Amino acid sequence: MTEAPTPSRSRLGRLFEIDPRALAAFRITFGVLLLSDVIKRALALEAHYTDQGILPRRALFEFLPDPTIFQAYLWSGSTAYVATLFVIAGLLALCVTFGFHARLATWLYLWLQVSVRLRNPLACHTGDVYLTVITLFAAFLPYSHVLSLDRRLKPGMPRLAMPFLSVGGAAMLLQIAAFYVAAGVDKHHFEVWQSGEAVAWFAKLGMYTTPIGKLLEDWPGLCRFATYFTLVLEIGGPLALFLPWGTRWIRTVVVLLFVGFHLGIQLVVYIGVFELVSISAALLYLPPMVWDFVGRFVPAFRRERLAVAPPGAAGFRPGRVGELLAGAAIAIVLYSNAWAAVTRRPGPFPPGQPRAFLRSLELRQCWQIFSDLDQPTLGWFFAVGRRSDGSLVNLWTEEPFTGDFSRPAGFAGNFPNHNWRRVWNLIRFDSYVGVRPHLAEYLLRRWQERHGERLEQVMILEIEEGRGVDDPAGRKPLIDYTPGHDGVAASWYVAPYRFRDVIAR
Repeated sequence: MTEAPTPSRSRLGRLFEIDPRALAAFRITFGVLLLSDVIKRALALEAHYTDQGILPRRALFEFLPDPTIFQAYLWSGSTAYVATLFVIAGLLALCVTFGFHARLATWLYLWLQVSVRLRNPLACHTGDVYLTVITLFAAFLPYSHVLSLDRRLKPGMPRLAMPFLSVGGAAMLLQIAAFYVAAGVDKHHFEVWQSGEAVAWFAKLGMYTTPIGKLLEDWPGLCRFATYFTLVLEIGGPLALFLPWGTRWIRTVVVLLFVGFHLGIQLVVYIGVFELVSISAALLYLPPMVWDFVGRFVPAFRRERLAVAPPGAAGFRPGRVGELLAGAAIAIVLYSNAWAAVTRRPGPFPPGQPRAFLRSLELRQCWQIFSDLDQPTLGWFFAVGRRSDGSLVNLWTEEPFTGDFSRPAGFAGNFPNHNWRRVWNLIRFDSYVGVRPHLAEYLLRRWQERHGERLEQVMILEIEEGRGVDDPAGRKPLIDYTPGHDGVAASWYVAPYRFRDVIAR
């Protein structure tokens, strides 16, 4: 593999250059991921984002930070309206994928993306947050100028230099690196990571562990190596990406390590879109020699077929406003991550609307990802309903309840999407007790729609990991809900059927 000469720039400047073919590869894979995110969210469209779901708008503002301008999903709670927004988001994702007014489409998608996250904060996980961050910085990239419909429809579009340098591109590269370093530094503070036991805990995360992840219990040595490898890669990998010597070879190796790292995580835990977004973003670091090699097999990626400017030629010049915004955004990101690395909490920002706006766009960052693996007790859940004849049904399986509280087969993989998994994880905490009646009412309404009868009661329980299914003390009732009551603990005693007897067997 050979690398063609690049424009004469400083060694520091070359560290922030991006090959136009990397922009195109990122745009295509990123657009597909945006579309897949829309589709996966649509699996819980009514449950998560309408007034018929688990968090009606009237109950939302207890959890919702000030949404500022991100209110698209608050204007109506009907299923038809929300579905329309989902269709629009899907079309915008296709525009990004094919490079049709991709920057405008990215900005509009970002608005809808933040709006849908704020519509139901419970159905939001780290992958959603990182996707928002990458979408924001992607909006500063001129990735419609290569291998796009815009290029075909507008042959006179300004060309990109090979490789391309801009404040927006540098901001994206710095954001990706800052994310990894901040996450790695945070992990380093926890004993479970220092002792090398962290990865072994993945096998114990009942709501997240895949069947392959369960096998980690049999490989303690591999788990210890993977734990330390994660720390070294997350902290040292991004630093290596910006070494000014041997950059093209180092970046190729580090990107391949990150790709393998993320694919490995995807195999052992259910974690939503996070890993694939990370892989897509890492493509931006790949040097021209890699894309020259790819061009041997993919004609569209050959230099002579690309509409790019040769070194030193006049080409695309990014707008000053966009570059200033990108520079301001990455300055805030670097400040907040540096503050979090020292204090382990988000940096201070002006109160009021500025803080709410920065928080909505996730520029106020503090990356804590699987840091305290040994702390949470993640068991499993049961939702038990009582029919009018007194018989009980398991609302997970919609079969008669037999009194068996064992973990359901394939429990971690039974969630329609990762957002549902996040919802069930959060309702365990008392700070979300107000959501439990709405969740119970949704389960009752879903049963009625499917079976034509209204249940008399529903109880939601958490079965704690490690206590054993025969220990009643490990069965934590989250709510005993009777339609017509407020669903608080008092309804436990006025209910005509005492669910307490069920969990105490």
